[in-house]
Amino acid sequence: MPTTLPPSSSTTGSPTPPPGPQALRLIAGLIPYDSSVTGPEIHRTLVERQNLIVRRAVAVFDRDTSEGATWTAVLGTKPADARTAQRWRRPGQVVAACLDRY
Repeated sequence: MPTTLPPSSSTTGSPTPPPGPQALRLIAGLIPYDSSVTGPEIHRTLVERQNLIVRRAVAVFDRDTSEGATWTAVLGTKPADARTAQRWRRPGQVVAACLDRY
């Protein structure tokens, strides 16, 4: 499953990717992160956009799960354990971002 970038200090409730050098860096599990940007203004702007995209994915996922959207049924019941629940949320947030985008 694709992962997202580690959230910056300005994002809360954002998914965090599993550690490892082979982790594919995708924003909200969909959009490739461009690490070649060197200009500080462009970098700042891209980080701001990244944060907005991730927040939107989280918000759409939260809305859809709380409203019982049909697509969320495949996720099953949210686990009670916080760590397991975070892993449960990740693929759902990717789907939410995809559905919201397309």
